[in-house]
Amino acid sequence: MTDKTVLFRSFSNTPASAAATLSDCMQFIRGLSQNCDDIEIALAEALNNVVDHAYPQNGLGEVEIVRSSDSELQCIIKDFGTGIGSRNLDSEMAYRRGERGRGMTLMGSIAHRLKIDSTAGGTCLSMMFKVQKK
Repeated sequence: MTDKTVLFRSFSNTPASAAATLSDCMQFIRGLSQNCDDIEIALAEALNNVVDHAYPQNGLGEVEIVRSSDSELQCIIKDFGTGIGSRNLDSEMAYRRGERGRGMTLMGSIAHRLKIDSTAGGTCLSMMFKVQKK
């Protein structure tokens, strides 16, 4: 495969918008790959993080799905909110402190590679998945 297959979506940080975006993304991914259930779990977690954590009020997120080879799929989720902060990047420690969830650990265990860049101007989460061609 020489050409990249790409899907791009913007969404508001509301549960309904994130759910619609997840549905669009999964329809696209199911057309490319046989193994989709774990990808859906990780992608849903990332989209929900934008809804729950990125903004004190209203804001936008972006999702880009890139299939650059027959065996790899990349999901890039961006927001332009307040950023994660280094304290919250370690989800195991956050869990022990009684803070919410284990989302980062979950996404990291599903994705082949997980990269997070977060500043005061927003967060970019990139997940790379090994996929089986349809």
